[in-house]
Amino acid sequence: MQTDNEPRPVGRLPAGSHPAATPAKALPLANLPAGGLLISGDCLWMGFAARESSTLAGATLDFIDGGSAAGYNLGSYAMAASGRASEWFGPQGILVGTGLSVVINGVVTGAVYFIDLRRG
Repeated sequence: MQTDNEPRPVGRLPAGSHPAATPAKALPLANLPAGGLLISGDCLWMGFAARESSTLAGATLDFIDGGSAAGYNLGSYAMAASGRASEWFGPQGILVGTGLSVVINGVVTGAVYFIDLRRG
């Protein structure tokens, strides 16, 4: 049996637990570092909610499994001017193994929801 003082294996929740029992965290789709890295390492991508906020042109979002745009594309979403896009993958989510990044073309506000598997 694993105690709270023992390190947990990376990419695994404590024995007997389920990701649905862990609340998702939210990160804003604003002020992202270069490359759009939201979280490094293992996580469950639970979803997102976004709005194109310039009202002049559309926007696109590309969610990537990896630390940069060179990773595996998990999904691409397009929004018209003042449009919205959202997706929820609960309760299981989508396993992301090398970090979750987003490439944004346009002006977008909103949030990405995830469960960090690095910390159990």
